[in-house]
Amino acid sequence: LMGGLRAVAITDVMQAIVFFVGIPLMAFLALDKLGVSLTQVIDTLPDTHTSFDPSLNNVILLISIVLIYVSRGTDVPFIQRYLMANNETQLRNALRDCFYIALPFALVVTLIGLIAKFAAPDVNPNTILYYMIDIYLPIGLKGFVVAGLLAVIMSTADSWLNTASVIFAHDIISKLFHKLSQKH
Repeated sequence: LMGGLRAVAITDVMQAIVFFVGIPLMAFLALDKLGVSLTQVIDTLPDTHTSFDPSLNNVILLISIVLIYVSRGTDVPFIQRYLMANNETQLRNALRDCFYIALPFALVVTLIGLIAKFAAPDVNPNTILYYMIDIYLPIGLKGFVVAGLLAVIMSTADSWLNTASVIFAHDIISKLFHKLSQKH
């Protein structure tokens, strides 16, 4: 709360380490602990998980999933960050870099889902990440990943609160009380 920019930077570094080290490490540790290869995991999946039926319903479902994924960057905190770019080139470069970073992460999350379906097909899909962390990570790394995930949740909540406060101050209060200064 009182850490300011330094605390934000430390939280962001922790999130990056969790995303790009902890979560992929969990996938590879799970494969190692299970004693199987990725090919074996894929071979044991049901046909519904390894093939695509190009029926109209499935195509509509696929298109809707892609549209939902693409539109996720239009939430208010994202728009606020887009508007902070100095120019169009900086924004374009940042979005391109985020895309390149998101691709391997999406592949690792997919890998974790496949491993989870192989290792624990009866576990509730809504809690599978927690299950994987609990079963396949050693104690110290488990705590670090859980703390990192909590940091991600808190950072997201902070983004929404910050956006709400900016909107409230600039779009509501400043319109009601014209004589207020920036300090007030």
